[in-house]
Amino acid sequence: MWNAADFSAELKLSFADAIISATARFHQVDLVTSGNHFKDLPAVTCFAKP
Repeated sequence: MWNAADFSAELKLSFADAIISATARFHQVDLVTSGNHFKDLPAVTCFAKP
């Protein structure tokens, strides 16, 4: 199970971003975002801001 606190420490994300990422993983869905700090994480689709 993905724990947001561990995720935050392991991936060097803010706790809020870790909650978002851990929630996506828990539900087994890809995270779609324009936040560049997520770009190197697995199961993430990043779009450039217009």
